Amino acid sequence: MTNDQIKEIALTNGFKLKEQPCGEMDLNSYVYDFARALFGKVNPICPYCESEIDNVLDSHEVVYDGDNIEHECPQCDKNVGLSVRVKFGFKAYEVADD
Repeated sequence: MTNDQIKEIALTNGFKLKEQPCGEMDLNSYVYDFARALFGKVNPICPYCESEIDNVLDSHEVVYDGDNIEHECPQCDKNVGLSVRVKFGFKAYEVADD
């Protein structure tokens, strides 16, 4: 999950930007830390090579909660079955049960 994604959700839900020590307006860093701890890891792990599959969101824009998709792992080029889960407005992908 990127900082931009976290910021979008946070601002939509009433969080406010604060001036940071560098002078920029942003969310406090603990908001990003909290969101990552709450949502957990969004990217699934390839069962073949155990690398993080990090480009799923770019490749599959129109998917819905409960969908099953095939996605090629960028590291080992094997197709991995993924189940789509939508939590708090975010798409999360997990390796589908066989």
